[in-house]
Amino acid sequence: MPARKARIVPDQTIPVTQTEAQTIMTTSSRVTATKKLAAALGLVAACFAPALGLTSAQAAVLWDQPLSTAVDGNNFPLAGNAYLSTQFTDFPNSSTIAADNFSNPVPWLISTIYVPGDLWDLEPGTDLSNADALGLVFLSNAAGVPGTVFAIGSAAPSDPQVVLSTGTSGLLSNMLFIPNTPLLLPAGDWWMGAFVSMSFGNVGNWGRQVSDTTNGPIGQAINPGGDIDSNLTSWGPITFLGAPAMDLAFRLEGTALTTGVSAPATVLLMAGGLA
Repeated sequence: MPARKARIVPDQTIPVTQTEAQTIMTTSSRVTATKKLAAALGLVAACFAPALGLTSAQAAVLWDQPLSTAVDGNNFPLAGNAYLSTQFTDFPNSSTIAADNFSNPVPWLISTIYVPGDLWDLEPGTDLSNADALGLVFLSNAAGVPGTVFAIGSAAPSDPQVVLSTGTSGLLSNMLFIPNTPLLLPAGDWWMGAFVSMSFGNVGNWGRQVSDTTNGPIGQAINPGGDIDSNLTSWGPITFLGAPAMDLAFRLEGTALTTGVSAPATVLLMAGGLA
C-alpha cells in the first residue's frame, strides 16, 4: 500500500479502504483530469494562457532551492528520503500532493521547472517513465498555505516537454518540465506543487525531496482522502508526512520582466491533449 514517508525509513503501512476509482491526470483525458484534481483539492482553475513563444535557451534561474546536502544525526543524507506526492489510480484516498512556496517581486515568464524526487516500493524494472502522467500546479498564497489554483497541467513521461533524469537512488526519478507555453506569473507569493499520477500496484510511490534553504513557511501537503494522514485533508505541514521542517527542492527558470504585467488565471498547457 502507499506509504506516507520515505523509501529509506518507511512508516508502518496504513490500512486503505479502496473506494470507487478516481483516476487523476491520466494520459488519455488531461482536461477532465485537471478539473478532477482541482476539485479534489477544493480549488478552482480558470482559463487557458496565450502562447508567449519563450524558448528555454533564454532562461535564467529565477528561484532555486537545491537538493539538501545535510545529514541527520546518524550521518544519513537528508536527500536520501522523499515525501509522498503521488496521485494513485488504484488507491485514490491515499493520493497526496506536496507543495512549497516562493515569491517573485516582478512578473516572471517561467519556461522550465525542475523537481528532484525519488521512488520507493517499486515493482521490478519500473521507474518514473512508467507513470501515467507527471503534473504541476501553481497556487496563490492564502495566509501561509496554498490557496486557489492559478495554473495546472500534466504530461506523459514520454512527452517532449518532459525530461527525466537519474535521482539519488540511481533511478529515473527527477523531472524537468519545458512547457510549450511558458507560464506568465504576476508578482506575488505563490506555491508550487509537483506530483505523479500512477498505479501503486504497477509502479510504486514517488515523492519530493528536501532542500537546506529556509524560504518562508515550510513545505505543505494535502491528502484529501485522508488515508495517509487525517490531519492532511486540508493543507498542512510536510512534517505530517514524516519530513523535517524544511523547504522542498525545486528550481524555476525563465525571464524576469521589468515592466508591470497583469495576467489572467491560467491552465498550464503542458501537453497537446490538454491544449
